[in-house]
Amino acid sequence: MGSPKATGVPVIETARTILRAHRLD
Repeated sequence: MGSPKATGVPVIETARTILRAHRLD
């Protein structure tokens, strides 16, 4: 949470995780 590993991967990964969580809901 708040640990940018690549150039801008954390942002995309976070968005994908949120979308997946909403879909799993």
